[in-house]
Amino acid sequence: MLQDSEFGMISLRTNLPILVALLVLANAPIAYAKSGQLEYLLDLRVYENRVDGCTDCGCRLSVAIDADSPVDFWVVFGLVKPGENSDWAAGSSYSYCGEGSFENVAEDFQSTVGVPYSIGSLTVAAGGADRKGLAMQTYLQRKTFTALDRRGRPDYEVVSLQRDHAVTDGDELVMSLLTPGAETRADLHVHEVLLGLRVSHWSYEDSGPFGAIRIRSNVPGAGVYLDGGLAGRISANKDLELRNIPEGRHQVTVTDFSGRRASQTVRVKKKRVVEADLYPFALESPETGDGLLHIGPNPQGFEEYWRTRDEAIMVSIPAGPFPMGSPEGVGDPNERPRREIDLPAFLIDKHEVTVRQFEAFVDSEYRPAPRTPVWGKHDHFPISFVLWEEADAYCEWAGGRLPSEAEWEKAARGTEGFVYPWGDQWDATRCNSITGGMHRPENVGAYPRCLSPYGVLDMAGSVLEWTANWYALYDTPDIPVDSGSETTPHLRVMRGGAWMNQPGWLRTAYRHPRSPRSRNMDHGFRCALDVAGGSS
Repeated sequence: MLQDSEFGMISLRTNLPILVALLVLANAPIAYAKSGQLEYLLDLRVYENRVDGCTDCGCRLSVAIDADSPVDFWVVFGLVKPGENSDWAAGSSYSYCGEGSFENVAEDFQSTVGVPYSIGSLTVAAGGADRKGLAMQTYLQRKTFTALDRRGRPDYEVVSLQRDHAVTDGDELVMSLLTPGAETRADLHVHEVLLGLRVSHWSYEDSGPFGAIRIRSNVPGAGVYLDGGLAGRISANKDLELRNIPEGRHQVTVTDFSGRRASQTVRVKKKRVVEADLYPFALESPETGDGLLHIGPNPQGFEEYWRTRDEAIMVSIPAGPFPMGSPEGVGDPNERPRREIDLPAFLIDKHEVTVRQFEAFVDSEYRPAPRTPVWGKHDHFPISFVLWEEADAYCEWAGGRLPSEAEWEKAARGTEGFVYPWGDQWDATRCNSITGGMHRPENVGAYPRCLSPYGVLDMAGSVLEWTANWYALYDTPDIPVDSGSETTPHLRVMRGGAWMNQPGWLRTAYRHPRSPRSRNMDHGFRCALDVAGGSS
């Protein structure tokens, strides 16, 4: 292990003694070399050596990169705010990261997340490669907070360093982003913050024995697995092509969010494209008047439907009572009194509405698109920065409506009244939250164990979700539980918590009053639909 004493840069193999959890992003796409041009996969990982002993904390990114095109990343650790008895205080002690230049998102980040304590701006460029390795150059600019000026604007100390490296497949470079002093260490709850880069590449020359696989499917967002490893996701009306696949037999599998799968073994030949048609479920059943196609039960035993307008999967929630709210001594006052609510049957989206789905609505209805968040637009991320009216209009366009508070809570906790969708004990590994996620949104369904008793995904963390209800206290006389009344005319209710929230906010009973005109980076939604007869 070699360390650069000037900047704390370490070159190491896959074993890093001081870090236990070295992992590659699970849903990273397989990278492939284009003809005449090297392309490689770069995994960026922030290691927070936290005072509490966490070994798997820190944001992560994984990006396929052309060797001829430098790429920029940014990393932020910690937030600051004016202090009560000092010039500043720590606002949070978590990392955030994204692609591109931080200068392009700095204003938006500060207005929606906060003022950063430490900012790392990284440029990575690669030169030639042979069987001995890849020539790579890194340029890191590190900004560390020093003070707030009289107007509350942050000042930073800036340090920069450029280095050349020779790396082989699986090598990891680790650079120091922040080594705080004793006082700051106590405020930020971290001993040090490291920035790791792991490189994987697949081709050194144009004439290698490689071919490609073109995959057709009908389930946007479904995972595509090549020989057991996640290789990408299906997009709407677009074939997925995996290139730089070695000659020989390979198994390709497409799996939807309920585990339905279709597999095929294909034989790849040099410089040839082999095609695979993989459809996890048949869409041949008659369409209902609601624009739904029945696709069968999920693993939890509840029927699912395909909504033809926006290609969403809906889960059937049976009629019957469930305990709504929290008992005395548990939760917040606005979650009490706990009461039994009897609901008719309804359908609810299996996952939140995605960027791809919402953009189809925007294009169809000639509406302005929500602002682009600091992490960029990704087809299978949950849509964010959505107003209540926009969410309501989308659901009507898609053939449904927003769920009521009671419907949302039942779909999340079931008839047992679980504190979290999976049970009563918090488990940070199950969902995308500030304690267990990547500190940014991810693809819907990226946490398959963030699952309710009915098989509904992402009802804890990810993004906050609009409901149909106006906000009112439960002890308000005659408060309806279906769509709400305008008892508090300026606030709507959101549910579920978001990727930047603590576990307490992710409880199934937690209620978030929000202005319907608020357009925040963690505001999303899913849709619901009445069931004919209401008793199935």
